[in-house]
Amino acid sequence: MLVKIKLPINIEINNFFTNKPYFIRDLADDSLYERLIPLIVKVCNEPRIFNRLFAKKFVKGATYRPINALEFLVYANRGWQKQEKFQFAIFNEDNDIVGTLELRSNDSKACEIGYWASENHRGIMSNAVIAIAKLAKSVGYEKLFLLIAPDNIASQKVAKNAGFLLENPHFENSKGVYQLYEKKL
Repeated sequence: MLVKIKLPINIEINNFFTNKPYFIRDLADDSLYERLIPLIVKVCNEPRIFNRLFAKKFVKGATYRPINALEFLVYANRGWQKQEKFQFAIFNEDNDIVGTLELRSNDSKACEIGYWASENHRGIMSNAVIAIAKLAKSVGYEKLFLLIAPDNIASQKVAKNAGFLLENPHFENSKGVYQLYEKKL
């Protein structure tokens, strides 16, 4: 069965450490591009995020640029339009984007979650993953999974805090070796 998610999405979560409110919203609205592009570029150029997600894809010395942010937003919007994958942004109280999450397919049997968050907003991702898992369950997903690099201790903590169980500590696919975490909904 294929999952569909109705728009708009606006879910409030709290930072675990500060208890400040954050908001998870869909990235289906292309009218936000102009405002979001510089915010995405800023976060994606933070060393921890850039090195984990982009360094291998970019020419040495390159940075995450506005065109990359635009391509990301177009990808997110297309996923929502086709109801094939669902990209969400996490916003702080100032309405700045500080992270993203993605349900990477519309297959109700099993769906991968991906995410990243600014190092300046630690304490938001576990609650964000919990909130997206609740949304996923409400629209018919049966199981979610995470593929986490063995050296990504922060993401392993997020997985455990969000109720995911380590199913395979040495899962290989075409992109590399990961730890496979799963959560039945």
